[in-house]
Amino acid sequence: MRAKVDADELADFRRCRRAWDLGSPNRRNLEPLAGADAAPDVAEAVRRALAVYYFPGMWDWDRPMVEGLTRADLRRWLPDGSPELASAVLLIDAYLAWAPSVDRFAPIRVASAYEAPISHPTDASGGIVDARGRPVDYVGEVDLLVTDDADRYWVVHHRVGMGNWVGERILGLDERDIADCWGVQAAYLGLEVAGTISNEVRLDVVGAVEAAGRRAVAHVAQNDPSGGGRSIPQHRRVAVRGATALDELRIEERGPFRRTWIPRSAVEIGEVGRRIGRVVSDMVASDLDPYPTPSSRNCSDCAFLEPCIEMSLGRSPEEILGNGYQPRGQRAVEPGRLGGATWGMGRGAVPPERWSGGHRDAGRD
Repeated sequence: MRAKVDADELADFRRCRRAWDLGSPNRRNLEPLAGADAAPDVAEAVRRALAVYYFPGMWDWDRPMVEGLTRADLRRWLPDGSPELASAVLLIDAYLAWAPSVDRFAPIRVASAYEAPISHPTDASGGIVDARGRPVDYVGEVDLLVTDDADRYWVVHHRVGMGNWVGERILGLDERDIADCWGVQAAYLGLEVAGTISNEVRLDVVGAVEAAGRRAVAHVAQNDPSGGGRSIPQHRRVAVRGATALDELRIEERGPFRRTWIPRSAVEIGEVGRRIGRVVSDMVASDLDPYPTPSSRNCSDCAFLEPCIEMSLGRSPEEILGNGYQPRGQRAVEPGRLGGATWGMGRGAVPPERWSGGHRDAGRD
């Protein structure tokens, strides 16, 4: 049995140890009782549809067929006839018109989870163990792992939301993005990540790109000349050995879409791994004090505000926790989720099981 931490838990620990202590799967593991049904999550529906579009086993298929499956998957997550579905379809149609002009890569993994062992910050030869003697792993999920036309690996993050573009310097400093590079490299020994690709999709400017006027770039094939799929890790093809690495930031933008290629150095990626080790070492320390860090920024949207107030007043929070909170479910890969199983990545690869089940059939019409 191994303990697991992720980027959200690290952020919670840094923000407020008391809230982290109450919510961490490795501590009290609590969450508020479910409230009213949430509105459809358009951003998540778009991300899931993009997972279908970039599914590696279909990358060399006829693109109109894949585009039809992408639109059908969108309907699986949003109610028929809803304004959310109508706007999401417009956005996906525009994306499908834009993507062929900038997709200078072949997908290798999509919606892919990984687990990376965390090295001890003062003893690189040993890992970190918690108070129960369990080794601790860093877990994450990347939207897309791709190779470019020179067989360099890139981690792609879909950023679907409203408002302005994320600043270039902020993207360059985003620790979660860099941590995914480190985690993927640690999970797949021998693989070297060249950098990250931020794929931004704006929900608030739907219709800014017409669905006509495609301009496709040279397609990077998923299967190699032998007929097999690309592997992890793979040897660079003779035709691209010695290719010059991309060493500067590159931006491609049109309407509601912007793609930013950010090279990452080995030093940068390694330092994030060491920083994760230092934080996790503090998290599992036997003398850890889960003190609060109260502030208007930290407390305004904290799920544990009420029990924290009780604790700060010297009273027991157990009645509030018992009435308003429940145990959080264990981490699990959603059954049938793209990337949740290992599949062949060459031409003819079998799609996930849910595509042949009754639940999936509802979205095919």
